[in-house]
Amino acid sequence: MLSDEIYSELTYTGNNHVTIASLPGMKERTILINGFSKSYAMTGWRLGYACGPEVIIKQMLKIHQFAIMCAPTTSQYAAVEALRNGDEDVAKMREEYNGRRRYLMHRFQEMGLSCFEPFGAFYVFPCIKEFGMTSEEFATKLLNSQKVAVVPGTAFGDCGEGYLRISYAYSLEDLKKALDRMEIFIQELREEKNLVAELNIVLYEPEIPANTGNIGRTCVATGTKLHLIEPLGFRLDEKALKRAGMDYWKELDVTTYVNWDDFCEKNPNAKIYMATTKGRHVYSDVSYEPDCFIMFGKESAGIPEEILKANPDTCVRIPMIGETRSLNLSNSVAIVLYEALRQNHFDHMKLEGQLHRLKWED
Repeated sequence: MLSDEIYSELTYTGNNHVTIASLPGMKERTILINGFSKSYAMTGWRLGYACGPEVIIKQMLKIHQFAIMCAPTTSQYAAVEALRNGDEDVAKMREEYNGRRRYLMHRFQEMGLSCFEPFGAFYVFPCIKEFGMTSEEFATKLLNSQKVAVVPGTAFGDCGEGYLRISYAYSLEDLKKALDRMEIFIQELREEKNLVAELNIVLYEPEIPANTGNIGRTCVATGTKLHLIEPLGFRLDEKALKRAGMDYWKELDVTTYVNWDDFCEKNPNAKIYMATTKGRHVYSDVSYEPDCFIMFGKESAGIPEEILKANPDTCVRIPMIGETRSLNLSNSVAIVLYEALRQNHFDHMKLEGQLHRLKWED
């Protein structure tokens, strides 16, 4: 096991980093790599270290001695001083980074960009899939238009498509200027594309991967964002989920939350309609705002009644006959979502199709 722990000192959850080498049975099979460029701001000193089983380190040392000159003596003394007396400086730096991290997350939320909250290092990866451009196209246009440089997500592999990497290892003043310009750029893009309707589907603790996969596919087809409130009854890399979502899943704009409180905290002004068999309003009788959230509960129990009780006016029901308990979750999402889209004039959606082999006019 090769463990790169270069960001081990830069974590923001209040819990110290735990090296995998400290777990039972892992010390003997782990090579730990670390350095001073991140934690101690010694970028460019090219000073690092490796820890591991003696038999492996000895062989690494042989290769190192014949391939690379040793680090300068001054750098080594500086590293020793950092290890002995640098903890307070690291704490101050971590606190400063944490403030910048929170600021970026707040600004992205204001811009309407979903962004996974990082708990370490000093990078964020906001999602820009809604604009229909590759990461490189977006980054190039942003640079030409607003003179702001960001790194396309694809610089880190195919999985980074649809995202940008933004570093907050800059002053807060510079970050504010950059984000102000980025916000102008995003507003211009939305005006150009007339992206008025930005609906959101919320799944509260979904249990069946196939349902969520189908819903994800529907969200991609309609330009809708998907929000998943944990705990989930499956992993996001589960085959059943990807099978139902087909090749559309990688295009999905999806955000996960650790619980209901986390969702509410990160979406403080959200107008939420709650689909439930207990609702007193028919789903087609309410007016859906172009940026509203439509929430559905877990397959086995629905949305908790405590949440429904606190939001009686926004609880909606799909009519059914007799004693039918409920519809399939993915079907329910499609029914309510397309009513919301209809009310918003199917904004930014293709309204006509063509035959493949023949023509309608013939």
